[in-house]
Amino acid sequence: MSVNKQLFFWLLSLAAFILFLTVFQGILLPFVAGMALAYLLDPIADYLETHGFGRIWPRSPSCLSSSSSSSQPC
Repeated sequence: MSVNKQLFFWLLSLAAFILFLTVFQGILLPFVAGMALAYLLDPIADYLETHGFGRIWPRSPSCLSSSSSSSQPC
């Protein structure tokens, strides 16, 4: 594959990605925030799990707070 074709492919891919982010930016923000929060809280859950607590204990406060603000179960 020539360099020109590769450059065209990657520029087209970048443009498609930017278009995707632009179109869905309002929908994606809660998902990105949720993933960031899960990433930050995972070490705490791992620590509690290694000290005899199951995954349900670190998860309980977030489920209780989310279930009080919405009608959907955890």
